Amino acid sequence: YRKGLCQFDADTKKFSIQFTEGRYFEFYQNCTGTGNREVELTPSELEDMAVEGFWKIENSNGKKLLGIAYVSTAGPYLYLEKTTW
Repeated sequence: YRKGLCQFDADTKKFSIQFTEGRYFEFYQNCTGTGNREVELTPSELEDMAVEGFWKIENSNGKKLLGIAYVSTAGPYLYLEKTTW
């Protein structure tokens, strides 16, 4: 998992995600002498995982959607619908 800060710029329609903490699980199957373990990500690993892209809000079938794209404002966009977790 990774945890961090996401910033949205309303003027440029750009977003960025900077991760502040995270970890991953190393799973070894049938490896004698090696056990599974959880590993904390280092600050340099987290910095390398930073994400930038573009965003927009659209309405579709009465639903408000957040669209995100990583290459350009032309897309392709991944659309996310508001929900409760």
